[in-house]
Amino acid sequence: MEGIRIVNHSNLLKEDFINPICILGMPGIADIGKFAIDSLIGQLNAKNLMDIIFDDYPAGAIVDNSILSAPKAEILYWKDQKRKRDLMLITADAQSLTPKGIYRISNFLTEIINQYGIQLIIALGAYPVSNRKLISKVPQIFMSSTNREILEKHLIENCCQKIQKGVIIGANGLIPTLAKARFNIDGLVFLAETD
Repeated sequence: MEGIRIVNHSNLLKEDFINPICILGMPGIADIGKFAIDSLIGQLNAKNLMDIIFDDYPAGAIVDNSILSAPKAEILYWKDQKRKRDLMLITADAQSLTPKGIYRISNFLTEIINQYGIQLIIALGAYPVSNRKLISKVPQIFMSSTNREILEKHLIENCCQKIQKGVIIGANGLIPTLAKARFNIDGLVFLAETD
């Protein structure tokens, strides 16, 4: 696809993954989803599958320990030692600058998710509320899904609240909905309350 470049770091194929799910956390409100994925990457010692450089990311360089790199999306993986369920983890340095760009990169990422045989996407992000409405220091978790049965099951199991109405802006909301529409891949979105 024009304007998108893939840098592969692994030769793993669809057949190399066992019952994989995708956990997605793109930058957004308070970067909650990105921080959660970055934490998982470190805790699991996830390996880099590929980087995606896209011409609609902000013009500039990322500096890490004095080393420059282009803004990118990262796809990492974790192989379950018990051979029950592998993970694909997706995050990025930034969201695309334009709505069209967010659609382009989201469509591109859903194609990759589909190529690896993933049947469930879990997206993580923030649910902004006024600090006057925060009930406790422990944030509530709000949830939405592309599948009503999965939604009801996870509401019971995880003590979450439904997102009754609204819009989930950016790739964290768009990728699960595009994956469902294009490839019938189910999606869950968990949003942590934040001010």
